[in-house]
Amino acid sequence: MTPSAISHLAHSNAVPTTPETKQIREGIQTLEDRAAELRAQLQELESQLQQHRGILSPIRLMPLEVLGHIFSLVLPDILDEVDRTYLIGLSLVCRSWYEAARATLRLWRGVELKRYDINFDRIMAWYGHSGSSDDILPKSLKWVVTRWHDCQGRNYRRIPRCESANPTLARLLVEGPVLDHLTIKVPSTECYRRIMNSIHPIEPHLVMEPGQSFPPSRWASLRSLTLGFGSEWTENTRLHLPLLKNAFGDEWRLLDAARVLIPPTFLNNLTTFELSCDWTHRHILELLQHCINVKELVLNMGSYAGSRLLAIPDSLQNLPFPRLRTLRLRHLRRTWSMEMFGLVRAPRLRHLDISFTNMADPSNKHTLDLDVLRHINWESLMKKWEDLRTLRIHDVHIASDALHAFLVNQLPALTRLTLDNVMFDPQLFSYLRSTPFLFGGKYFPVLETLEILNLPADFDLTHLFNFFRDRRPWYKARHNDQTVFEAPPDSITRLVLTYREQEKVSILDPYADVLGVLRDAGVYVQADTRYEMVDVM
Repeated sequence: MTPSAISHLAHSNAVPTTPETKQIREGIQTLEDRAAELRAQLQELESQLQQHRGILSPIRLMPLEVLGHIFSLVLPDILDEVDRTYLIGLSLVCRSWYEAARATLRLWRGVELKRYDINFDRIMAWYGHSGSSDDILPKSLKWVVTRWHDCQGRNYRRIPRCESANPTLARLLVEGPVLDHLTIKVPSTECYRRIMNSIHPIEPHLVMEPGQSFPPSRWASLRSLTLGFGSEWTENTRLHLPLLKNAFGDEWRLLDAARVLIPPTFLNNLTTFELSCDWTHRHILELLQHCINVKELVLNMGSYAGSRLLAIPDSLQNLPFPRLRTLRLRHLRRTWSMEMFGLVRAPRLRHLDISFTNMADPSNKHTLDLDVLRHINWESLMKKWEDLRTLRIHDVHIASDALHAFLVNQLPALTRLTLDNVMFDPQLFSYLRSTPFLFGGKYFPVLETLEILNLPADFDLTHLFNFFRDRRPWYKARHNDQTVFEAPPDSITRLVLTYREQEKVSILDPYADVLGVLRDAGVYVQADTRYEMVDVM
């Protein structure tokens, strides 16, 4: 039916006759068929249009290096079985993606193994994609055993055999690629012993008696070693020695004869080293004396409660770290733990982070008094570290007699000062105002950020704000009550204050005016009554 044939019906409310109804339905069917045909043609044209646009897509012009870099952002540095399968899937998308994946050598340099039935040849082939020479890219190996196993060989039916003594793993460690990073995570120290025992028949010099020298080894290339035992595991680059009770049991007399046998060549190569140890200082010093290239050092003293530093040879009385930039000390609970701090010689130190948290009783704060500061030659150390950029003190009570000695040096290069959960007399800031210096005439001439965290509710901020006012004096104009500053902008641009307790009435309300002045002076003030727990690990 033509449009003219139904025009009288389309422009009126007339009821179509039976023949007209039949013709209209046939017309509807014809139009639907035509529309479907046109839609199919449109879809075909859209497909051709998309195909033509795809040919000119910029992604075709993307260099393989850029595509490979995108792959490396998607995937972690060390690939487990799932990640390796994903990488293979990416390389199968098209030839360009395959070539990009193969050309990006760093995608193939790190392997994480968890299964018992690992295949040596396949793993070596995987590493082979990262370059034929061990010098091309540093390679990483991560061995993870997460379940508890029958490490004692008792053949329990429901307990799988221990995977730590895997012969393929031992072969990889000895015959595999030269490794730059090695990570071993096992449920217990017994598993670690089994790994060492499995390596011993292949490379026996790795298990040695004290006093023996280490012959050249493929292990000498290691720059980071991570060991984890059960729940004590972390992903940080660290050497976490087992607790005394786990390592020696009731055989305490064995502690004096024990040695941590790590090749000096390995320690020489380290640039980042975190050591967790509750053994004697002698064990710690014997390791640290070889870390001459370390740039970041973390010493976690744990619950160490050993004896004072007695009978330490002269060679260990000074620990030179010529390249050390960052030093973090954790759980310094005893005077003799602070002595470790006093032995450090680091002329290029830029970042210092000291925490005194008591692991056994966090509420029991350590007191840093004048005797302790004198004992560790604090004044001498701080004057030698005049290039220090950041200083963080955490979880300690600074006695009144130690306040002046605590900041004996101007710290002319310090840009960030953090006092976190530190108990001290607020008059410390009055002392900082009253002591002039040559450079800028004030403490911390280039300080940018001041953080005072987890303050008690009764802490008097008056001395702190007077400290700010002394650095950049101001007054209120009489005619318009505007703030008039009498000095150029101060270097401090950020002030952070937090409190331990939540208060119904803000503790900071009495200081609203001075906080407003600081904001006008260009100081970003982050002040809250929220307790912020800061991770010190």
